[in-house]
Amino acid sequence: MKSATLPSDFIIVKRDSFILFLYIDVSCETPSVLSSVKVKNDMTFEVTLRNAPISPRKFRHLLLDPNRVATISEVLNLLADVKSLASDECPSPDLLIEVVIDIISRLLLLPDIEHRELLDFIKEQLQLTLVHKQAKRYSSNMIILAFLWHLTSANLYRKLSDFFILPTTRRLQQLYKPLAVRQGHIDMDYLTLRTAAQPKGISQNFIMLVDEIYTAERIDYVDGEFLGLTSEGETAKTLLVFMIKSLASKQKDVVCIIPKKTLTASELESDFLSVLTSISTICDVKAVSVDNNAVNRSFR
Repeated sequence: MKSATLPSDFIIVKRDSFILFLYIDVSCETPSVLSSVKVKNDMTFEVTLRNAPISPRKFRHLLLDPNRVATISEVLNLLADVKSLASDECPSPDLLIEVVIDIISRLLLLPDIEHRELLDFIKEQLQLTLVHKQAKRYSSNMIILAFLWHLTSANLYRKLSDFFILPTTRRLQQLYKPLAVRQGHIDMDYLTLRTAAQPKGISQNFIMLVDEIYTAERIDYVDGEFLGLTSEGETAKTLLVFMIKSLASKQKDVVCIIPKKTLTASELESDFLSVLTSISTICDVKAVSVDNNAVNRSFR
């Protein structure tokens, strides 16, 4: 690339692994570098503006591939755009926000950085300011945090929404609707296939195993569903697990997992009878095995 093809006031520094384009301000007594564009051998690039890194996303409208330059023409367009930004005495708010986002991203790469969750939250809030209202997408951590705030107090959530960019109350309610339906869900098709796959002549006699698993009392958001909540919308302390084990083969399957805040003998009996009735057409439960937990003793 010839220097004559470059926008004015750019100089080129060549190294084995990259080419560096420096935009120099020569209007003052002491020249200074206003911006730089480093193009690496793999054609990826890095841009700085007044010593602050700028995300390549800022220039994606100029490029076929948003992460790299493909032609001399793209390089020239990139340099012209960078010069325009550097020449602006008052950078746009969006540009300044992108600079801050990039700085936070670099901080989060540090292994021992403190307040990581806070920095993640600030970064996502800043990213959301750059997105149109109808196109906003929230991370799973943000959705969980918003859901917990809303569960704590709907009035508090409305007030927090004045200060932070959060999912709407309607959106949270839509996410919560399928929750009650899936609590205690039994995949009958899966169990039918599992039992049908057993060798011929093997009896369909099973033991039902009932156990409680204590949880870390946290909520996860996976594939559009909240995990770790009871049907009443409370954080589960215990998972009530129903399993079946064949008396004549190695088949052993989890039938149902029900999150519970607290577990009483009457609830255990109700859930047990519901599960037993559901699977009775597939397998014949001959015995039930439980541990010596106080609730189980009352249930028996």
